[in-house]
Amino acid sequence: MSVADITFDALWPLVIAIELLVTTLIMGSRLRPHEGTGGRLALVVTCVCAVALAIVLSGLSSRLSQESRYLEQLIVFVGVLATMMFIVRFVFFASTWSALFCATTAYTMQNLASGVEQLLTALLSGNAGLGPVPAELATPASAVLVYGLCYAAFIRKINRSSLEQMRSRLMIGVFVAVAFAVIGFDILIKSICFEGVSWKNAVLLRVAHILVCCFVLVSEYEILYVQQLRADKLSIERMLAERGRQYEMARGNIEAINVKCHDIKHQIRTLSAGGRVADQAALDDLAHEVAIYDSSIETGNEALDTILTEKGLVCERSHITLSCIVDGASLDFMAPSDLYAFFGNALDNAIEAVSALENDERRSISLVVKRRGSMVSIHAENFFDGRLTFFGGLPRTTKADVANHGFGIKSMRLIAEKYEGSLTTSAENGIFRLDAVIPRPRTT
Repeated sequence: MSVADITFDALWPLVIAIELLVTTLIMGSRLRPHEGTGGRLALVVTCVCAVALAIVLSGLSSRLSQESRYLEQLIVFVGVLATMMFIVRFVFFASTWSALFCATTAYTMQNLASGVEQLLTALLSGNAGLGPVPAELATPASAVLVYGLCYAAFIRKINRSSLEQMRSRLMIGVFVAVAFAVIGFDILIKSICFEGVSWKNAVLLRVAHILVCCFVLVSEYEILYVQQLRADKLSIERMLAERGRQYEMARGNIEAINVKCHDIKHQIRTLSAGGRVADQAALDDLAHEVAIYDSSIETGNEALDTILTEKGLVCERSHITLSCIVDGASLDFMAPSDLYAFFGNALDNAIEAVSALENDERRSISLVVKRRGSMVSIHAENFFDGRLTFFGGLPRTTKADVANHGFGIKSMRLIAEKYEGSLTTSAENGIFRLDAVIPRPRTT
């Protein structure tokens, strides 16, 4: 085939290659690129375009377009899908599973765009009588429409850490589904239409193919989402276990501090009675310091006493005002480890937020726990600077390392739901508020 004989329709291998590169890069945007990405990407684009043009000039594309080449087409396109996995790993930091996810999603997006193009062409030219729709216009228009919708609907919601940690074996099934249900079905439809089929049947086949592509995309996103939920659950469980161990250590530390404070206060009284042994001002300062560490909080719940006393000491050392109105007895049905994890996370987050404030009047935290009939309400609030974004009713972590942070408040919601309660958060005018409602178990 000479260059002069090349038409837009004959360039379909190059068009498909460009479309697949675009969708691959769209998916790869959710991953970290390798160093020297520009050079790697330039090499990939050059090689892919060179191979596509070679196929066009050799006439191989015309032979593959024949309806009798169904098996050959399937093998070639599955090979292209495998090549896309290599491209993802070459340009971006991706495991085999992550590359498989990106490649199958990218290929399905391209097939979806192609299916939409064929459907719109059939509808406009066949039913509306507008005549053939130029491929030069239909192809890019369909691609922009479909890729934009896919990105807005789910790609932009993909968490980088979730994608990098993709390990689901279900992706093998997705690869098979894309190979046969997406690629194979598309080739079959083109073969049927080439042999001759009614306009209505052609439209129905294209609609069915579009639905298959949409189902595959949704399934892939669900696989990724479920994997993230499982990873979060494991992280939260590990954190809760660690919180339980911390609670036991904190309880022992608080008891040891209280014993030591009692001994020191006894020694101070003995020295004060002598009058001449030590300077009275020095004794008063020592008594004040001891009082700080002897200011244990009593709520009627040993676990809450331990938590609030421990966090109270932290606030005192950091010049933070901690105001507590807590009915600890109302939470006597909760396990000590759950109480420690719930209130420990709440106060740790609040302390971290107010510690960054320079205005002393805003360096305050309030905590209220009340029993209202058969329900226990928990309300905590603190000042903060900056801007919080919420997802699923919970604030996103403000730390750069998203993969290892942001589980604290998720574990709090998990604990509340464990006791058939609920937890909500809000932020307005520089004040962060956390509210939880937990029902007390019925007594028989």
